[in-house]
Amino acid sequence: MTTPQQKLKQYWADNFPAVTDNWPYWWIEGDSYCLAIVDGNNLMAAVEIVEDNWERFDSIKVYKAKLADSDIMRRDRNTVGISDKSTSRKYLKDCEEVDKNYSKQADSKEA
Repeated sequence: MTTPQQKLKQYWADNFPAVTDNWPYWWIEGDSYCLAIVDGNNLMAAVEIVEDNWERFDSIKVYKAKLADSDIMRRDRNTVGISDKSTSRKYLKDCEEVDKNYSKQADSKEA
């Protein structure tokens, strides 16, 4: 059975923007501070950055990024909100509630 924390991580993973040949990295920010730049081939590492920081920041956003001609990392203008602290807490609480209700139903069928 998938835990509520695993469901939350999957929710974040599902919201990462698709990387391309032109934009092969993710630039991850918490409240406008760069937390990490992650290779687009490593979604699990990117999700771990979100997992490690989602309660520290009000919001975590992700941009696609690339290494520019001047060897400077540049981010795309478009952003994707991956985690809003209150939304993530609510999602986690809702998953926990669903799991509790499922367990109660399973227990009552066994009795």
